[in-house]
Amino acid sequence: MKKILFVLSLVLILLAGCQPKTNETALSSTEAVGAGESAAQARPTAVSQAEAATPTAPPTETPMPTPEPTLPPPTPTLSPEALAGSITDLVGTWKGRWSDTTSIYQEFTEDGTYRVFFPNGDEISSGRFSFEGGQIRYESVKGAAADRCVQNPSAIYEVYVTKRGDQSVKLRFVLASEENCVDRKDFLDGKTHTRVEP
Repeated sequence: MKKILFVLSLVLILLAGCQPKTNETALSSTEAVGAGESAAQARPTAVSQAEAATPTAPPTETPMPTPEPTLPPPTPTLSPEALAGSITDLVGTWKGRWSDTTSIYQEFTEDGTYRVFFPNGDEISSGRFSFEGGQIRYESVKGAAADRCVQNPSAIYEVYVTKRGDQSVKLRFVLASEENCVDRKDFLDGKTHTRVEP
């Protein structure tokens, strides 16, 4: 019987040695982390074994809606050239050429006044005009214009307008009467002037 007790005691001691210790003293936080890392590297955990046994699909991303591209508003096309319909087709500042190198501006207002000036603002001439049936009539001239222009200011030009949407963008002048002011004729007759944006 002593022999059986001895064998049983030995078996109990061996079994007790295989069991984890439940009343082990607490480790410091750095020791616990280090111990945890080495233990994880030494043997796989139950979770990692389960993951290895059952492969999982990678998470799928929820597709985000693609925003529709915002297109700029269409630029209105140029209208075909037509005879000007009203004084409002002429109102504004227009750039023309007096020679190949000299730009000159002409400004028309709704009250029937005009002025002609250089790009630096120096005025060449000014006066009054009227508009009817697609024609502009220059009625007076004052300023630095030639004497023959001041003495015989009257001249009539047909005015053709090109528009973009509702806005006039080009004016073309065609002499429709006698013209005593040679400089004005050189500046206007058969020439196209473009709108100057403010």
